[in-house]
Amino acid sequence: MDAAGDARVVVTGALGAHGEPRRGSGAARSSGARRSAGIGASTWRGPAGSPPAGASCAAVAPYSSQFYAVAGLAPAGGLSGPVVLAGFVYVLKDVQVVNRNPGGSSALEVFNAAGGFLAYVDSTVCDHNGAWHWSGMQVFNAGQRVGFQVAAGAWDVAASGYKLTA
Repeated sequence: MDAAGDARVVVTGALGAHGEPRRGSGAARSSGARRSAGIGASTWRGPAGSPPAGASCAAVAPYSSQFYAVAGLAPAGGLSGPVVLAGFVYVLKDVQVVNRNPGGSSALEVFNAAGGFLAYVDSTVCDHNGAWHWSGMQVFNAGQRVGFQVAAGAWDVAASGYKLTA
């Protein structure tokens, strides 16, 4: 409940393709309604205890997830990173890396769902103990890899985003 006494409720019934209550469903969209970050869900904001008629309401667990975290990723490891399991979709939102190579060249490759480069980071961009950050949105379907590969040096890598059911 916020300072105005309004409750936030996740509406899971009678929703349209974009999360809005369907017309004629009894779940009329009020001026306080707004779309949540959930797929196929809508957050309704109104007086406490007053969800739209005909809608079912449920608590929803957060779906933000850290997909991958490794310290000292080295070239000998080849391509690494999680493969999306059946029934899920991953949305990569954030990659943070730290170059742990004390000298010489170092390079890290980040791959997109098609197996092409999403990013290439080397010692000219991120020197020893320097951090590099990527933020965006890449969707990975079941069977696809959120891939990382070190061409030279050693890197600490952390990747996070949304883990959604398909």
